[in-house]
Amino acid sequence: MNRGPVLARRTFLGAIAAAGATVLAGCSFDSTGSGGAGSGAALKTLVVSVSQNIDSLDPHYVNNGALVTPWGLLEGLVATDDKGSGVVPAIAEKWDVSADGLKYTFHLRSNAKFSNGDPITAKDFEWTYQRLLAPTGAGSAATDGANSYKPSLGIVGATDFLAGTITDWSKVGIKATADDTLEITLATPNSAFLLGMANVSMLLLHKATIEKHPKDWMQPENWVGSGPYALTAWTPTASIAMKKHSHYWDADNIHVDAVQGRVLTDNNAALLAYRNNEIQVTVPNFAVISKDKDLMNQVQEAPGYLVYFLQSMFTKHPAGADARVRQALGKAIDRKALAKIAVGQLPGPSTVPQAVPGWDKSLAIDFDLAGAKKLLDEAGYAGGKGMPTIQILDFASNPFIEATLQMWEELGVKTKYNIVDVGQYSDIRYKPIEDPNLWGYSANTFGGLPTWNNWVIDCWGPASLPFFSLPTNQVDAYLAIQADESLDGATKTARLAAMIDSYGSPEAKRFVKLANAAAAEPDESTRIKGFNEAAGLRQQMGYQIPLMWGPNPLMVKPTVKNLHVNYSPSGFYVKGIEGSK
Repeated sequence: MNRGPVLARRTFLGAIAAAGATVLAGCSFDSTGSGGAGSGAALKTLVVSVSQNIDSLDPHYVNNGALVTPWGLLEGLVATDDKGSGVVPAIAEKWDVSADGLKYTFHLRSNAKFSNGDPITAKDFEWTYQRLLAPTGAGSAATDGANSYKPSLGIVGATDFLAGTITDWSKVGIKATADDTLEITLATPNSAFLLGMANVSMLLLHKATIEKHPKDWMQPENWVGSGPYALTAWTPTASIAMKKHSHYWDADNIHVDAVQGRVLTDNNAALLAYRNNEIQVTVPNFAVISKDKDLMNQVQEAPGYLVYFLQSMFTKHPAGADARVRQALGKAIDRKALAKIAVGQLPGPSTVPQAVPGWDKSLAIDFDLAGAKKLLDEAGYAGGKGMPTIQILDFASNPFIEATLQMWEELGVKTKYNIVDVGQYSDIRYKPIEDPNLWGYSANTFGGLPTWNNWVIDCWGPASLPFFSLPTNQVDAYLAIQADESLDGATKTARLAAMIDSYGSPEAKRFVKLANAAAAEPDESTRIKGFNEAAGLRQQMGYQIPLMWGPNPLMVKPTVKNLHVNYSPSGFYVKGIEGSK
C-alpha cells in the first residue's frame, strides 16, 4: 500500500544546537515549598520546556503531543526500559508469545485503573486500537496530522483496515478475549514488535470520555488518562500541567507530584535558564558547552536516534530524474566536515544509523569528489554544464546546510539556499517546482528506535518511498487523489496503488519487495541481510541523501536522579525520577 509522502519534518534547532530531540526539556522545583536547585529539598514538581506549541494530545495523529503525553498522561501495555532498547511491563503485567512468534497474549493487571478510578480492561485497549486504525484518509505516516500507526508492527489486517480496503474489524488481529486478556496476531514474526508497542500511538485512551466529549476530551476538565498523571491545565501555545493521581497501579514509584511543561522556543534561553538553576534538564547546545567540562559531564544520550537528511523535490528538469546525478550529489558531501560544524553530531553516511544492530559498512556513502564529477559526466552534465540551479529548502538558517551547498558548487553547479517560513515549507516541499531551471532537496531530520523496522519500514519505507519515484508530471494527480475526501478508503487506496504500479520506478518497486520480504523473514541473520540489501538499494536511488547522525541528548542537573534518556520524542519518562533530599 502506497499512501504518498510520509516523511517526518522535525525542527532544526540550528547547526550549533543539539539535534537529539524536538523538546527542550527541563525541571525545576515548584515555588510553593520545594526550593531551587541545590537547596536540598525533594523534587516535587518537574518543569519541562517544550520547543514547539503543544497543538494536540491525541496520540492517534502525528502532532507535538508526542513530546508530552509519554511523560505520564497516558500508558500502554508495555513501556521502554531504562536503556530504551527493550521493554518492561506496564498495564500488562506479563505476556505470552506463541511458538511460531505470531500471537502475543497480554495479561492486564487486576489493579490497573484510569485517572478517574475506572478499571482498565482489555476491551478498552481493543477500542483504542480500533480508533487508531479507523480510516480517515490521513494514512499511516510520520508527517504532522497524519495517522500515527506504525506499519512495522505487522498486525494482521491493520494497514488494510486503516486504508479502508477491509471494513470487518474481526479480520484485524486485535481481540479482547477476556476482561484481562488481549491477543494481538502478527502477519509474520517480528522481533521488534514489543518495542513498537511502546510507541506513543499505542497508548491507552478512555472510551467513555471521548464518546461523551468527542471534541473536548483533551480539555483538563474532561481529561481521563491511563498514566500516573492527570491533566490539570493546557494552553497549547504556552504551557501544560499534570498532577499525580491516586488510582495509578504503581503510584508508589511516582516520586514527582506534578509535571509542568512550558513552551520555550529559544534554545539559548533554555541554556541560560539551566545555568541559572531555573531549569534542571535541557537539550544541550554542544557548540556552546563543548569546552565546559562540568556541563559536558551532565549530558546523557540515547545514541543513534536521529538522521539529518535531504529529501529530493520534484523538478521539471531531467537531471532530477537521473539516479547518477542524485548519487553524485551524495558523494560530493564531506560529512566529517559537516560534523565539525554541527558540534555533537556524527558524520552520517547512510540513512540507517550505525547504531542499528547488523548495520553493514557497505551502506556508507564515501566522500568522493572525483567519483561525483565522473557520475555527472556520465549523465551528460560534465562540469555542471546544463544542470539546473540546485536549492535546499529549509525554514531556519543552518551553517552545515550552507556548507553542503558550497560542497556541491565544487561540481560546477549553481546553488541556492531557500529559507521560507514553516508553513510555506510544509506546503511546497512535496509539490513540483514550477521553474524548469530549478531543482533541489528539502532539509529534514527523522528520529526513532535503532531498529531495522524503524529505519527501513516506517521511515522511507514501502508505504512512502515509491511516491518519490513518480515522474514529476504525475505528482499533482497523485496528491489530488490523496486529498480527495469524497473517496472512500478502498477506492483511494486502489487509485494510489494503480498510479504507483503505472508510474513508479522499477527500483522503487524492487525496494518494496525486498523490504517487505526482510520484515517477514523469521531467521534473524537472513532478515538483517535482507534489510541491508533493501537499504542499500534505497540509498542508490538517492531520493534521500544522508548528512549526519545525532543522539537524543539531554543535559541533566546532578540534583535530578534516575532520569533515563530514551528513543522517544519526549526524551524520557517521569516514572522513577527523584530529586535530591
